[in-house]
Amino acid sequence: MRNSTYRPDIDGLRAVAVVAVVAFHLESSLVGGYVGVDVFFVISGYLISGVIQRELDLQTFSYRNFYLRRVRRIMPALIAVLLVCSLAAFAILLPSDLERYSRSTYAALFSVANFWFWSEGGYFGASSEMLPLLHTWSLAVEEQFYLVLPWVLVLGHRRWRASLGGLSSIAVAISLLASGLWVGTRQNEVFYFTPFRAWELLLGSVLALHHFRPPEGTVVPSIVGSVGLGLVVGPCFLYSPETSFPGFAAALPCVGTAVLIWSGQSPHGLATRLLRLRAVVFVGRISYSLYLWHWPCIVFARHLFGPELNVFTRLCLGVIAFALATLSWRFIETPFRNPTQVPERRIPTLLLPPTVAILLLAVGSTLTRGFEKRFSEEVVLLDQLRVTRPLRRECIRLRGVIDANTACHLGAATPPRLLIWGDSFAHALLPAFDDSLRELGKSAWFVAEAGCPPIPSARVAFKGQDNWRCREFNSKIVEFLESDPGIRVVLLAAAWDSYLAPDQAYVLAYDDGVSGADALGLGLDQLLTTVSQLRPPPQVVVLGQVPTYRESVPLAMAQHRIRGASLPNLTADDWNARSSASRSLFQTVAADGGIEFVDPVPWFCNAATCTYATGSTEPLYRDGGHLSSHGVRFVRPHVRETIRGMRALALGDGLEHQ
Repeated sequence: MRNSTYRPDIDGLRAVAVVAVVAFHLESSLVGGYVGVDVFFVISGYLISGVIQRELDLQTFSYRNFYLRRVRRIMPALIAVLLVCSLAAFAILLPSDLERYSRSTYAALFSVANFWFWSEGGYFGASSEMLPLLHTWSLAVEEQFYLVLPWVLVLGHRRWRASLGGLSSIAVAISLLASGLWVGTRQNEVFYFTPFRAWELLLGSVLALHHFRPPEGTVVPSIVGSVGLGLVVGPCFLYSPETSFPGFAAALPCVGTAVLIWSGQSPHGLATRLLRLRAVVFVGRISYSLYLWHWPCIVFARHLFGPELNVFTRLCLGVIAFALATLSWRFIETPFRNPTQVPERRIPTLLLPPTVAILLLAVGSTLTRGFEKRFSEEVVLLDQLRVTRPLRRECIRLRGVIDANTACHLGAATPPRLLIWGDSFAHALLPAFDDSLRELGKSAWFVAEAGCPPIPSARVAFKGQDNWRCREFNSKIVEFLESDPGIRVVLLAAAWDSYLAPDQAYVLAYDDGVSGADALGLGLDQLLTTVSQLRPPPQVVVLGQVPTYRESVPLAMAQHRIRGASLPNLTADDWNARSSASRSLFQTVAADGGIEFVDPVPWFCNAATCTYATGSTEPLYRDGGHLSSHGVRFVRPHVRETIRGMRALALGDGLEHQ
């Protein structure tokens, strides 16, 4: 409901924010459109702080009324979206996805979605693109912030009224500094956790508390407003998922938003006039509903049609989301925000039944393992493979000192002479290594870190963020190797080609700009130099990358059974082209005698195609690249022969008698 302080330019600014977010999610050229959420944060902090401050000045503020307004503003549309999404999830999602979705509904309802999605992984990760309620993380951040803000403002109004704005500015600086300093090493925490986002909301609060007004006239508001609009729109095109964000990079759109709010107090600025256009204002008025509806539409479409949506489908989804948002704003948001249309006594009556229905569906999903009876036994088996956790998870993401007490021991109860060192692809092979070593009466140390190739001198960036854990982990492995003269063979295994292409999530590089295959070659050469200085120097064996698929193999097989979706298809020529960078390098180094290269491609591929399954419910992979239990059984004979062939590398004198 509008009041005397209504500013249409702020609704226009909301329109810019929501269009940026929706365009980003629809995979448009606005690759940095995610900054729209930061714009929303500043607007929210400004408006809510302003309302609280005015009511405190008039001595009309009450906590009860404040939180009642929050319920009216947030919950009706959110509950409507959750109810529709829960029904859609029941109809569309596989059992494991439905279970995961149900857990996210609890988080969304109780405003802790940011913590839940943080526990599930990064915002820009591929798996996050299939979570229908991912976007509710920002609502949780706001609500957590507003659990604290009113109490702080009330206390400040009573005791430190004159210095409240200054104290808020200090809080902005502290939160921003923490965000900027830690985003490089703790990006997920900085992205999701409220203390690191608080400065964005507080920036709006500072603007509301200081009562800054632009000078009279049109020149200054026009210039400043245009600069502010540029600071908001520019990052939408210039930033990307690889940008170190939020951190200091978030300052541009946030400061731009604050500048636009400030200059918008004068109706004469050019940017303000643009933001006050009727069509722009309308989009701003439905922005909350549009934000709520657009992401589930996209995600459910991906579950139905596959993760790669064509342009026409994405355009249709945008239209559908806009239509749903308009209806939601008109028939849900607007009535609930008007006490004359929905009196306070009717709120529980209207909101509790759908909330109970949402919770019953979520609880039912948990108790029935995602209502798995909806699908055939074959589909359920394929789905279970997708979420089966790898064995001996303690052998990956090792922390602290890595030595004989902490490294994983595989095989027989004998002193290990083999060190197996790799990433999560190597970890997927662990059971094959373990069984083969036991059969041969030998043993090995096993060490692995996810997203971390065994190239200690290089760095690995994930989505543009330096994976400092990888560098630290690899340096510890080198120390471990140097401390154990009993190691005769070092076996390196990883998803090598996943670190070489610039379009991959993980990129191997050096600080001087060397990246991709060049970085792999340089890093391998430096590792071989380090190994050659050991006494005695162990032999280095490189196990190449197993063929990988662009889609999840068990998911594609399940979708094929449900709705006739395409089965995985990988030709030998396609994989040879995709893996040529690493294979060529390893073959060259092996020809020079530096390493022994074991190529696993012949294990999977003939001259024409590559094998992805050994039966209708036996995929070799649990996703697009990590081997499943079926895959481990499939490669075990080859792994055994690889280890057996290491007798010439002094793995053990008794091996040839096996």
